[in-house]
Amino acid sequence: MSLLAHDGNGGSAGLAPIALFVYRRPEHTARLLASLAANPSSLKSRLYVFSDAPACETDTKGVAEVRALLRKLQGFAHVDVRERTANYGCAANIIDGVGQVLCEHDRVIVLEDDLELSPRLLDFMNRALEIYAERDDIISISAASPPPQALGIADDDLPAVYLAPRSVPWGWATWRDRWQQVDWLLTDYARNRWRPDWRRRISRGGNDLLTMLADQMAGRIDSWNVRFNHAQAMDRSYSLYPRHSYVRNIGLDGSGRHCRAADSYEVKLERAKAMPDMPPAIQPD
Repeated sequence: MSLLAHDGNGGSAGLAPIALFVYRRPEHTARLLASLAANPSSLKSRLYVFSDAPACETDTKGVAEVRALLRKLQGFAHVDVRERTANYGCAANIIDGVGQVLCEHDRVIVLEDDLELSPRLLDFMNRALEIYAERDDIISISAASPPPQALGIADDDLPAVYLAPRSVPWGWATWRDRWQQVDWLLTDYARNRWRPDWRRRISRGGNDLLTMLADQMAGRIDSWNVRFNHAQAMDRSYSLYPRHSYVRNIGLDGSGRHCRAADSYEVKLERAKAMPDMPPAIQPD
């Protein structure tokens, strides 16, 4: 089927729908939407927007301003804005919203309102979703990547794409069958939490994940991503990363509920390629 063939739902077959999650930051949302619209494939893509309701009175104004912005949205094959009438919180909003989209489609690209995007992001994500659709050992496609120096290697030594046993929430994509494998209730946690083999498996994705899982179960945090990473560890699967990031996080300025102010994540979006080499048989290095 041609990539530009109509899918019967206002988009093009082969192009994944986009799920966007927004809350109370109109300036960040406007910047994200402008960079998303700069992707040529946006004209042929379906966009689902999930706008969470205010958690408190002080958030009401920001939520209303974001929703007013969404009502003017253009530049997509179809726009479906879903305004929550009760506050879900970040984790439940994303788990429910991605689930809704994947009830209608077999894959999805997920974005949040604190990202600025490369104009090549949609091309990269859609191509990766197609190439690795049958690779059950790849659970997600990441739009972000740590700079090579953070990995302790030279830029020239990093391949165009690579696999790692952890996913990141700064722009990502997945398939319906992978998403449906996630145990959002972490039903095996109490039984396994002290087993050395289980702890080693979780820690492959980072030695902070054990602490984050304990915090999740104790109610100290509410994270969809740590639970997604738990599923990734249990399935021994990987996320595909690009050498250069297709997103820049613009929310590390103290404006969000779930992040503190920090220096900008050093990303040069112009370095991201539209068509990097993606070996179908790629293996973890």
